[in-house]
Amino acid sequence: MEVHVRDIMTTQSPGPMVVSAGERITISCMSSQSSRNYLAWHQQKLAQASNLLTSWASTWESAVLGQFSGSGSGTVFTPTISSLGLKM
Repeated sequence: MEVHVRDIMTTQSPGPMVVSAGERITISCMSSQSSRNYLAWHQQKLAQASNLLTSWASTWESAVLGQFSGSGSGTVFTPTISSLGLKM
């Protein structure tokens, strides 16, 4: 069976939150259908283009190793920001 992106419902939690610099943040992402290990995460800062963090659940781009990590497969994925930084 071929699954198209538009056929999959993805839910991310928590929603917006207030955090402090240095905090560790874990996000949960659940999808309505299995995508095996294929899940792309992007980081987008205000008024900037998005940067690819990972396109394979737990294999992170070298530029973000140490700051981002995560795991998951099937329908549940959990990325973690190890130490939130603030940039002005």
